[in-house]
Amino acid sequence: MNASDFDLVGPTVDGESAFRERVTALAINEHESLAQKPRDLAPGGSTPWGPAQQSKIFAAGVTYHETASHEGYQLDARRNTLVHAAYRNSDGWYEGDAEWAKVAVTFPALLPVELETADETLRENFSEAYEAVNRVEARSARPQAKRDTPPRTATQERAAMRQLDLPSYAAEKHGYAIEWRDGSHRRATLRKDDEELVANKDKEGAWSYDSRTKGGDHGDILDFEIHRGAKSLATARRRVGPELARADHERSLSTIDGSVPLKPDTLDPDDPHPSPSHRDLRGRGR
Repeated sequence: MNASDFDLVGPTVDGESAFRERVTALAINEHESLAQKPRDLAPGGSTPWGPAQQSKIFAAGVTYHETASHEGYQLDARRNTLVHAAYRNSDGWYEGDAEWAKVAVTFPALLPVELETADETLRENFSEAYEAVNRVEARSARPQAKRDTPPRTATQERAAMRQLDLPSYAAEKHGYAIEWRDGSHRRATLRKDDEELVANKDKEGAWSYDSRTKGGDHGDILDFEIHRGAKSLATARRRVGPELARADHERSLSTIDGSVPLKPDTLDPDDPHPSPSHRDLRGRGR
């Protein structure tokens, strides 16, 4: 293990060199605990989000908790001093919707996360702090196409993800077979091996599902991912994120002239003015 294993990743400036050195020095001094595998703790510990249902120690002073409604990281006083002052929460608690990124960029060797995603999360959710840390204007670093659209909050992002076509997502990403239960494609049975799920789309366009074969396996598309290996809300968001970005892109194309873009296989070469079928209007995110 060497110093580079614990370097901060992402945009930095010379003014942060001392901070980087402090993080690296402590990490090297405690490399035995930093290198250990996460250790499970007994459930029931107190968190800001209620009793923990699952807790893991990632390293000395870095603990991850999951509750019935939330998740996040707890840093002890010593570890918390290593979080940049602009990102630091005085109580040492960092929720899992967005603040996980503050922990990730401070201890990149500890957390198996995509640091590019962590950087983007900080830039979009904590723009003022991001600018203070990186000496850049947060919005100017984003792609041009996004500048006129305010970033979603974590709650808005999850609401948008619920609008994604859950049966199609389950089929494409996890190999489920779809049996549509109605002509409007608002209810479906999903099957894979011995699993059977029922997916429903409510009047607001939000999808949810419920397992007929496994207790506790129900919820929205993020819950679906959590029960299929994501384990945490943050990981589920990173998995579903590209699908939401694709739906946003398709939606932006459809608003250019007020029409819905057609897939190539739905075009009739003999029809100079084709109209989208019901199936075409049922794309992701609609």
